[in-house]
Parts: sequence; structure tokens; C-alpha cells
Amino acid sequence: MHWRAQVLPERGVPLERIIGDADSTNSWEEAVNTRRTMEANGWRRALVVSDPYHLRRLSWTWGRVFKDSGLSYSLVSTSPRYWDSDGWWRDEKAAQVMIMEYIKLAYYLVKY
Repeated sequence: MHWRAQVLPERGVPLERIIGDADSTNSWEEAVNTRRTMEANGWRRALVVSDPYHLRRLSWTWGRVFKDSGLSYSLVSTSPRYWDSDGWWRDEKAAQVMIMEYIKLAYYLVKY
């Protein structure tokens, strides 16, 4: 199991219900592939686990992909040790990932 998904069993999700996506190369593909998997299996809801700094882009992306599908998802945040939402700019690693997230969000807004 991917380390990010470890938050799910801690919150009561049975291990056999956790499915990882090794095929997607970006967040858009992940949302599209998840929607297809859900439709193929008759699933109505999904939990999406990611780091907190990804959630803005994921919210936008998954909202677009799942629009008018009748399917639902919930974004679940991990808790990285280095992440401080009130002061991310004070940590070099956190600042770097946040800058990359803004670049990726701008790219998604233009591309999709």
C-alpha cells in the first residue's frame, strides 16, 4: 500500500476496499481513470487521498471530470510532517512544492 493511503485504515476503511492507481501519470488522468473504474464497477463514491498542498488542484480537476456524472468523491488530506499550512513559506521543501502546485494549477487551467 502506498504510504499516503495509510490514512484510510486509520480512519476505518477496510484494506480490501483500497485501490491504488499505478497507471495515471498526472492528476487529470487519475480522475478520468477513477471515473471509468467507478462506472465500470457500479461504484458511486470514492475517497481521494493526497497531500494538503495538492487539494486545490485536485478539487478543480476532479470537479471537472466528475461534473454531471452522478458520482461523488471526497478529498482526504494526509498530514506530512514538514507541512504547516499556516507557515509553509518558512520551510524550503514546503515552499518548493507549493510553488510547483501553483505552476501545475495554472497549467491545468489553460490545458483543461
